[in-house]
Parts: sequence; structure tokens; C-alpha cells
Amino acid sequence: MWEELLQMIQAYGLETVLLALLNNLLTGLVKMPVKRAARKLKDSSAVTRFIVFLPVILGFFLTAGYSLLFRGGFVFDQTFVTQWVTSGSLSLTFYAV
Repeated sequence: MWEELLQMIQAYGLETVLLALLNNLLTGLVKMPVKRAARKLKDSSAVTRFIVFLPVILGFFLTAGYSLLFRGGFVFDQTFVTQWVTSGSLSLTFYAV
């Protein structure tokens, strides 16, 4: 497992892997109360079907926060989008594994 993590760090960069891990953790934390609240509804699938988009949405905000803290400001450019999509996709990969 550690070898796979090191390979991902080499391939994607440390900040992208850390964003993906944080994204995965936050998705798990946000998902629990959403599922609990959805159980109280008649049609819980009306809410739970959108859980799939949580990594993408959280990934955007995590990448924006990273840009604000470490790049000196938020700029919606190719670098931002690449890091956002890469960390979000990597987060989904971690979840699948």
C-alpha cells in the first residue's frame, strides 16, 4: 500500500495526493449526516443520488482553498482546473480501493 501511495505522489505531486486524501475524508464525513437525514424522507433517493457529486464539489472548494493559501489568490485557470479534476478523480480512486 505504501508503495502505491509513493507512486501516486511521484505521478501526481504531493499537494494533489493530499487534496485527494482530504477530499476522501471530508466526503465520508459529510455523507453520513446526509444519509441519516435522507432516511427521514419519503423518497430518500431524491437526496442520496447526489452524494456521488460530493467529491467533485468538495474538490473544487478544497482546491480553491489551497490556491488561496499557497498560491496567493484564487485564479480559475488551467492549473486550477487540472488540479481540481485530478485530485477529485484521485479521491474517487482512493474510495474505490
